[in-house]
Amino acid sequence: MNRRGDREAQEERRAERRRHPHQRTDDGRGPAPLERRERQRRPRVQLDLDQIVDAAMEIADRDGPDAMTMRAIASKLGVGVMSLYWYVPTKRDLEALVLERLMIESSPPFEPTGDWRRDLASIAHAARANMTRHPWMVDLFTRAVDMSATAFGHGFLGHVENTMRMVEDLPFDFTQKMAIIGVIDSFTMGFVYDEIIERRRVEVMGMTEDEFHASLAPRIQELLKEHDYPLFRNFMAHDHELPDRDQQFERGLNVILDGVAAQIERAGNHGASGDSTD
Repeated sequence: MNRRGDREAQEERRAERRRHPHQRTDDGRGPAPLERRERQRRPRVQLDLDQIVDAAMEIADRDGPDAMTMRAIASKLGVGVMSLYWYVPTKRDLEALVLERLMIESSPPFEPTGDWRRDLASIAHAARANMTRHPWMVDLFTRAVDMSATAFGHGFLGHVENTMRMVEDLPFDFTQKMAIIGVIDSFTMGFVYDEIIERRRVEVMGMTEDEFHASLAPRIQELLKEHDYPLFRNFMAHDHELPDRDQQFERGLNVILDGVAAQIERAGNHGASGDSTD
């Protein structure tokens, strides 16, 4: 752990001892559950969790999730670090609250439109828009394997609820509806991960995406001299015809939606014929 991490951990422990001088925590190590804070005297500085999460996300948008420290948040809000620990006992609780906010922002609209294609597409569009707006989501989600259950709130349940509304009226059983949501989520996350990785690659190398691809051309030509790849040669010949990323996303999403449409049609035919088998 670096010095900043050591200092933050020490401050967390000192703040916890001030709040609970005679209490051990549930596991004997970490801070006590969030509910115990209600029995403590409020700090002089009055904040709310939304303010803290707003500040954390602004810092992460500018400098990445590693910069989202208690000290940086306190500085941004103009308060002492100890004041934050009354509201958010640990960095893990902070990250859980930020994850919950990200889930809320990634939710599709609350009410379906009645157009199933548009409703299913809204699941993908909402998620992609938020991941593109906060690309550091990739880093936070991949390391959030030990999220604090005490900070798990309505944002997560609301996200699931809103997503399931979009498939509620489809003529499938529960498992098939969940399969459709899973495919849309997996496609969206995979597509956006690729976008973010590509963006980071060219940023690190200090060149545009076109310049990066052009820099690979000499090496590719060397490899093609060593071994023939006819399909790859064809890809290279037509690479310039590929649409931009927004169009690629819509085409990929429509492949999924066309598959759902075919299943809806098949379900309708089975119903009309009285055939209940798959």
